[in-house]
Amino acid sequence: MVNTLHAAGVIFKLESLSGNLLGSITIPTHWAERLRERTMIQFPLSSLSYYDTDEGVLLRCGMLAQSTGNYPDALMLFGITPDEFERLPGCAFMPGAAYLRSVMA
Repeated sequence: MVNTLHAAGVIFKLESLSGNLLGSITIPTHWAERLRERTMIQFPLSSLSYYDTDEGVLLRCGMLAQSTGNYPDALMLFGITPDEFERLPGCAFMPGAAYLRSVMA
């Protein structure tokens, strides 16, 4: 897996579940180290949680995994949109041209 070390973290390609390249993401360095040890990491989305009818808290989790699709050097997001991912500390999403065209269409 080839990626770029950036001052703020490590940059990877981001692949959609349908196999399209969405752009690039930056993740914290310690997440990249975890991905080298495993093929995926999970993280809580506490600011995106909500209460159910029983007054309990439902905690959403997201997952970042190495791609098994068209781009083996890319990562895939599960349970979270790229826009939500960008709100996580140390994370960023840089959309590619195809993603921008799909959003504007």
